[in-house]
Amino acid sequence: MATITKTPEEMIVEHLENNGQKFSWLAEKVGVTSGHLHSVLKGTGFSKRELTDDNLEKINEALGTKFKK
Repeated sequence: MATITKTPEEMIVEHLENNGQKFSWLAEKVGVTSGHLHSVLKGTGFSKRELTDDNLEKINEALGTKFKK
């Protein structure tokens, strides 16, 4: 049986959707633009940006989560 593992980016997006929180709210908490956060969490190909350890820490603090890479 295959195990499906979600990326931290996918788990963050899922958390936001499940809690009715918006990208703009989280972007403000993290100190980045909504566009930058969208590129980090949902970007693909050339538009994909890396989820840095620093931003992951800020996201966890804002959401009260413990997501890890």
